[in-house]
Amino acid sequence: HKQDAPTITVVTCKAALINHKGQLLLLRRTETAPRRPLEWDLVGGLWDKGAETFEQTLKREAHEETGMDIRELWLHRSIPELLPDKTYSLRVLFIGKVGHDKVELSREHDMFTWAGIHDIDVYELPLHQHAVAIAALKQFGREPDRPTS
Repeated sequence: HKQDAPTITVVTCKAALINHKGQLLLLRRTETAPRRPLEWDLVGGLWDKGAETFEQTLKREAHEETGMDIRELWLHRSIPELLPDKTYSLRVLFIGKVGHDKVELSREHDMFTWAGIHDIDVYELPLHQHAVAIAALKQFGREPDRPTS
């Protein structure tokens, strides 16, 4: 007999965004955030089904959350997760580039930072976000300039 296709009830799109200096953008959620208050996060949010593509979701969210425009965007991976009600959530993770590092935070976040590969662990991102952050920094990150003696 034919098996029904899995039902995906929520799609979250996140992007590890790298600036022209090879640094990763991290945002800190406010203390009133409904999920993960005061935790560090990548840019992104919920996909508006039927109204936009995953890439359009990220470009909209990046603009809303930071005032920035994404220049380039590549799909990194998608991760399905079985929920207690037997439906699925889908996390769609991208790597992207932004042209500058001027951030204008929305009310969703209270702080931001530009991180390098050597200090990313301090921010304790969720595992799936940490993995895409490391991939983005390995691909596009640069070592900080060290003074030469």
